[in-house]
Amino acid sequence: MCDVELLSPEQLCERVPGLTVESLKKSRYRGTGPPFMKANAKVVLYDWHSYIEWLRQTETTKSNRRHR
Repeated sequence: MCDVELLSPEQLCERVPGLTVESLKKSRYRGTGPPFMKANAKVVLYDWHSYIEWLRQTETTKSNRRHR
C-alpha cells in the first residue's frame, strides 16, 4: 500500500496556518519551498507526508528575529 496523500496548494494551505497559495507559488519559482509534483502543465500537487518531512528540516531552537 502506498502512503501518499496528494493535496492541491489550496488544500495544503487549509491545513497549515499562515501558509498561502501565493507563498507556495513563489517558493516553487525560487526553488526554496517544499517538494511538489506536476501532474500536468497546470496541476501542482504536494504530498502531505513529504511536506511535513520538509517542514521538520526547517525546525530551529533560536529565532533569527532581533529584539530592540
